[in-house]
Amino acid sequence: MKKSTWSIVPLADAVEIHDSDRMPINSTERQQRIAGKSTQDLYPYYGATGQVGLIDGYITDGEYVLLGEDGAPFLDPFAKKAYLISGKAWVNNHAHLLRSRTNNRFLCYYLNYFNYNGYVSGTTRLKLTQAQMRQIPVPVPSVPEQERIVARIEELFSQLDSGVDTLKKIKQQLAVYRQAVLKDAFEGKLTSTWRKNNTDTTINDYLIIQKKNQDFKDTAGDENEIALNIPKSWLRIRIGEIFDVEVGATPRRNIPEYWNGLINWVSSGEVHFNLISKTKETISEEGLSNSSTNLHPAGTVMLAMIGEGKTRGQAAILQIPAAHNQNTAAILVSKTPCSPKYIYYFLMMNYENTRRVGSGNNQKALNKERVRALRFPFCSFSEQKVVVNEIESRMSVCDSIEQTIDAALQQAEALRQSILRKAFEGEL
Repeated sequence: MKKSTWSIVPLADAVEIHDSDRMPINSTERQQRIAGKSTQDLYPYYGATGQVGLIDGYITDGEYVLLGEDGAPFLDPFAKKAYLISGKAWVNNHAHLLRSRTNNRFLCYYLNYFNYNGYVSGTTRLKLTQAQMRQIPVPVPSVPEQERIVARIEELFSQLDSGVDTLKKIKQQLAVYRQAVLKDAFEGKLTSTWRKNNTDTTINDYLIIQKKNQDFKDTAGDENEIALNIPKSWLRIRIGEIFDVEVGATPRRNIPEYWNGLINWVSSGEVHFNLISKTKETISEEGLSNSSTNLHPAGTVMLAMIGEGKTRGQAAILQIPAAHNQNTAAILVSKTPCSPKYIYYFLMMNYENTRRVGSGNNQKALNKERVRALRFPFCSFSEQKVVVNEIESRMSVCDSIEQTIDAALQQAEALRQSILRKAFEGEL
């Protein structure tokens, strides 16, 4: 710190420490205490990094700085370790409860700037003990100087926040545009000129690969379909009409000989709208032959069937031969002249609707019959390739813009830290 007129004192001399006013209440008890009560009668319950719930009482009343004791991202220079609270509140034992003797906002900004290396202990869950916290060196400019610094920080942060908000809105607009591109693609709008200049072979191509006498036992997904206005020459068909669908399996974990072989094996967590060129786990020939999973060729489209998070309904394309687990379905597009990417992009467009098809008591899930019954717009093999090209030419532009935005957002976080550095080196 370069400001020679500033004194540097241990944090214990710059603040009032109110850790004795903290009281943890587990979530079960909190739920019991707030049951049936109006939110107007409840108070915020705070933890290491922010509010974690509500409670029917309060311990503190006023403005305080909360600094994480454990579980805070102490070693991430861009993450918050401290935050301000005001009014009536309840604080648990995962955050230190502090009040500056001069300016709480100045203290809070400083604690989010400070490098905690050497002050925190632990590995997976870092802890800042009160003894270590008390020793943190804190700058103490005059009160007017602190107020000026805080005002300048907040002015610059406000400008930065405005720019970040704009960037985030553009990202949201890109997501909407991507979905619009996909919808236009599967309504034939991106290939209307191509169809005028080429002979349509949709019916003939369909008949070439149609699987005879297919029975669809579960068509519950029909009610969730996106309304698509497809060209008259296209067909609306079910996946199982032209593709085999297989569900995988997991070789027994307690037999080491089944694992760490030369066969790639895909789990549902690896299916997230991506191309799979490597798997986290492999199985052996013995593991393959002693389980009901099969080895599928590159070009197979994978669909995640299980998962309450974002996993269920996501798709991927194998770029390598691989087997897979029971939580994924393999759509064997590569056995036909159809484009794997055409099916992949359809599943991307239909993601939210595919998820709604899943059902179950505890964990929503798809199953083989529901995957087979999913309907999609079928066009000729030739037009499928053109559709994919039209999608990817537009998506590549989106990808480029998104990469630029992500880089700008990272720069904004770095700039935020730079502002704090200048502030506490007396350069603002």
